Amino acid sequence: MGKSLEKTSRGSIRRTIGNDLLSTIRDLATKDFEHSIIELVANSYDADATTVDVEYEPRTKILRIKDNGEGMTPDDLENFFRSGDSEKRRNPITPMGRTKLGKFGIATILINHLADSYELETYKSGLKTALRESFDGELSLEKDITFSTEETGEGKTGTEIKLTGLRIKDNKILRLGGLIKRIRWDLPVHLPDFKVYVNGEEVEPRKIGKAVSFEVDEKGKNVGEVKGEFYLLNSSDENAGIHLYVNGRRIGNPLELLNSFNLRIGTSRRLMGIVHANGLENVIGFDRTKFKEDDPSFAELREILQASLREIDRYGRDRDEEKSMEKRGENLAKAIEQTSEIFSKKRLLGNIQARLSLKENSDSHSGEYTPEKGEIQIPLNHPSLRFAPRTRIETYVHALEAMAIDAIALYESESQENPLSAFNKKRFDLWRKLNGMNLAASEQDKKINPKRMYSSKEAKEFLGLKRGEFGYVFDQKAISIRKNGRVSGEEIRRFEEKTRGMLSLYNIVSKLYDYAAVSQNLAKLDRIIQLTGKDVEPIIRDLSLSDESSCFYVDSICNRWVSKIFREDIGRKTNDPVGVLNERLSRLCLLEKIPEVLEGVSEDDLINILKYAAEKRLNLKPKAGSKMYLIKDIVRVVQHQRGNYR
Repeated sequence: MGKSLEKTSRGSIRRTIGNDLLSTIRDLATKDFEHSIIELVANSYDADATTVDVEYEPRTKILRIKDNGEGMTPDDLENFFRSGDSEKRRNPITPMGRTKLGKFGIATILINHLADSYELETYKSGLKTALRESFDGELSLEKDITFSTEETGEGKTGTEIKLTGLRIKDNKILRLGGLIKRIRWDLPVHLPDFKVYVNGEEVEPRKIGKAVSFEVDEKGKNVGEVKGEFYLLNSSDENAGIHLYVNGRRIGNPLELLNSFNLRIGTSRRLMGIVHANGLENVIGFDRTKFKEDDPSFAELREILQASLREIDRYGRDRDEEKSMEKRGENLAKAIEQTSEIFSKKRLLGNIQARLSLKENSDSHSGEYTPEKGEIQIPLNHPSLRFAPRTRIETYVHALEAMAIDAIALYESESQENPLSAFNKKRFDLWRKLNGMNLAASEQDKKINPKRMYSSKEAKEFLGLKRGEFGYVFDQKAISIRKNGRVSGEEIRRFEEKTRGMLSLYNIVSKLYDYAAVSQNLAKLDRIIQLTGKDVEPIIRDLSLSDESSCFYVDSICNRWVSKIFREDIGRKTNDPVGVLNERLSRLCLLEKIPEVLEGVSEDDLINILKYAAEKRLNLKPKAGSKMYLIKDIVRVVQHQRGNYR
């Protein structure tokens, strides 16, 4: 039997470096043009420079960076051009006691990103050393860089780098404003012994506006000391964010870090943090734009910051609420004065001077009218007055007008045989009077000749509509206007009957939003109502005469309720506004709770509504197996009483 032979061999391989390694490092470490300049200025700081001059000539595309640091000898230049195991890691503290900002030794690689060529002159120990390098193709480890030396016998120190043929993207010029801002925030120019000048202008230290400050002073097991301050500014600031510093150098994106904590928008827009965490030195990403976020040190830092931010967010919310109340009070005071003047000018109370006032701590949402004094008290806690702090005064005035008119109409209809019908009629008359229709026009209303043709202006006055609302009605084809712009008396009467006790969608939206936002929100709500279809009736009705458009009117007794739905439910972000609207308008309610939902409907009115429904054999019954009524059914009967339910 033959002997088997094993053919084996051993060998070894070595990792080698490709010719494009330095170019690859350059591309990885380069964030943008300004970032590369910052690296060179940081080198000056590490060289114990007290002043650095950055000079830019846009015409010649030349950039100079000059400092008065310790300078370099030819031996020092060996370290300057060494990438990787930088000398800065072995000696992280400068002779002046500064902690060096750099550690990767990549500044000379980034010069290749900045320019086609450069010249360097440096002075140290009575020696001037100069060199020049042009870049052609990939950076190479094999390339020799020649230099010359000259004895000066002087004590001069410092380094100047002149970059020629700047490689700014798309051949644009360097924006000095952006560079100055980056230097201000990225580097320690706030220190008294480090000044940076850009084209002769000193880069001023960062400044914090008026703010409430919160101290951070914690020590973690992994991250070490975390110190700094958070500033909750009085207004939003372009520098909002958490500016995180490691050994005096800003690292990462401040706004991204702040947003990762998901604070209230009102807080995050005004919050600025200056936080120092030198223990993160070893978890900085290569390009200095981020940290190794899965490192225990960074996770611990987030926990520390989260605890502080939670308290700041709570404080910010409380302060915003206080300011909101103050601003609301100021706006209400102005709106009360303006509304009183309007009521008096329009003579809504006859010859009596109208006086509106606010009633605090009222359990009722209804206004109180005292005719002898012309006084109308509006409850301060009324839902219609809950506007954002920046809401226009006009919006408050519109809301006060509606509440004051309701208060007057309610007072004058209480003793009538049919209070609900009297309330709606009085309310409608007051609105028409308020909207600019004079007394003569009011009397002519009953004498409209159905055969006569009226101008658009006359029709607008007869119907008591303002220009914007009349435009909405006209554009949405709810009223028939001839080509010559005339409207028949018969059409005016038809429209008046159909809209009796109703408010246009335009009317409601104009009181919910500022003037600039009316069109946008009107179109949005119009689309939602269209998609909801017949389910919105009879609370919201389409009075357009055309199948290609829609003109929505809301029953006035539902005004407060529907306005709240528009503002609070649909106004907020929702994935299904159509479903939300349908659900809210399909509300069931106990009979005794209905006056809280429908304006001007008292318990006595409900008794009359039930009697009327029984007499006319209208289907008005509680839902099977419960005592709850569908609000739509109540509204349908009310409209039947008015004679405008089709």
